[in-house]
Amino acid sequence: MLKTVVLVGMMGSGKTSVGKELAKSLNLDFIDVDHEIEKKCKKTIPEISIIICCYNHEKWIERCLRSILHQKNIKDNEYEVIIVDDNSKDNSFQIIKTQ
Repeated sequence: MLKTVVLVGMMGSGKTSVGKELAKSLNLDFIDVDHEIEKKCKKTIPEISIIICCYNHEKWIERCLRSILHQKNIKDNEYEVIIVDDNSKDNSFQIIKTQ
């Protein structure tokens, strides 16, 4: 008997909607991991750190940071961005400094 189903996907891809319906049809409990994390950490998901590893990723780091900075539903004081750069040989560090 199937006991656990885990749905993985990008934010807004429908995991919660599909998960609720799937749990109902399979007669299983539905657990939203975001809500569980929020309860355990006593913070909302936007208040959790965003960690970006960017070794030699100058091609995408600016786009990544821009997408974070332009989120409409998250205020600047509700999140922090931690960038891990292990001495990139490209311009990743310079791009990060300008953001």
